[in-house]
Amino acid sequence: MSIENIYVFPQDLAEAIARQAKARRLGLNLSRQTLAEKAGVPAPTLCKFERTGQASLLTVLKIADGLGGLAHITPQSLFPDLPPLDIEHFVAPARKRGRR
Repeated sequence: MSIENIYVFPQDLAEAIARQAKARRLGLNLSRQTLAEKAGVPAPTLCKFERTGQASLLTVLKIADGLGGLAHITPQSLFPDLPPLDIEHFVAPARKRGRR
């Protein structure tokens, strides 16, 4: 799965992240128990995350850290800065009045 994929629903993205985390764990030849200890999360929580994609943000960040991927997650990668707004954005449009 490439990073260019666009996920329509947050659940789809969460499941894709969980699949990628599991693939990385297996690629590193780590058991769930080993990764859970390394990441500081309970093993059942890790198991649920890998199955469903459901976990708190803090748990996902801990798992990413345990897999060596935390350095790739930044606030800007999740929420990029918006371009500055022009002054026209703040100025109310002139009212158009009809003739009677």
